[in-house]
Amino acid sequence: MSANTTLLGLNLPQTGGDAGIWGDDINNGMTELVEVSLAGTNNITTTSDVTLAITNGNNSSTFSSTATNSTVAQYAVINLTGSRSTVQNINVPAYSKTYIVYNNTSGGQAVTVKKTGGTGVSIANGEKAICYYDNVTATDVIKIASSVITASGITGIVSGTNGGTGVNNGASTITIGGNLTLSGAYTTTLTVTANTTVTLPTTGTLGYQNIPQNSQSAAYTTVAADAGKCIFHPASDANARTFTIDSNANVPYAIGTVIQFINMTSQVVTIAITSDTLTWAQGGGSGSRTLAQWGVANVVKIATTQWLLTGTNVT
Repeated sequence: MSANTTLLGLNLPQTGGDAGIWGDDINNGMTELVEVSLAGTNNITTTSDVTLAITNGNNSSTFSSTATNSTVAQYAVINLTGSRSTVQNINVPAYSKTYIVYNNTSGGQAVTVKKTGGTGVSIANGEKAICYYDNVTATDVIKIASSVITASGITGIVSGTNGGTGVNNGASTITIGGNLTLSGAYTTTLTVTANTTVTLPTTGTLGYQNIPQNSQSAAYTTVAADAGKCIFHPASDANARTFTIDSNANVPYAIGTVIQFINMTSQVVTIAITSDTLTWAQGGGSGSRTLAQWGVANVVKIATTQWLLTGTNVT
């Protein structure tokens, strides 16, 4: 009479026994179990708790590589689908075994994989995890890998696609309570000392410590990226030019936005506006203004469709 292994329930044909059924002993009671243990999937759709148990193989066993709501504990993959309204428990045998668990359910509920009476591990909705029953230290199910990665205990850079921030966490702590978005070609440096507190604005954008220059040698209409910049007419372009502030309808700059204009040539620069109001601080007139050589003009958005201009060498 055949016996079975403890952990996977593999059939153990006895020497001198099982006459005429050795092929069935090997194929049905061993080979099929090895296959499901390494690559088989158990699709669990039931909403109630499930208790899995080691099922011993024998010459008449039938193990499908893909099962539905099976209680056979040997399956490598536990794929949970369907709707859940409460946390579901998957109880596994208290034997050393690895499981790949995919909580592919709807309803936002977690799934707990544990031994009967244990605490085990929680698999979040949408999470894929590799778990195993640790009979050495935890004597319960533990999680050794997951598709959900947190920054706790991690050093170096974790990319956004892997659940990180793309920022070097080093040996310190990065805590983000909302969204952190960095894009484009940039160098970001934030240096603090001792217990310095850095408070960032909750609305709007961060400004510049200097005035970035946007050199233009042709007629030009401002764009969103020009907020806080200097539209610069270089001495090398000895031609009269028109620089136009675009309308709020096209570029809705925030109120308080400042744009600077500088003219370095003997040819004038006309500061115009598309359809909103450009008011001159000296006298209150409105309309386009002329900026002579060495002239500097600053325009400040003071209302949704109104800008105020002040400067030198302006007429």
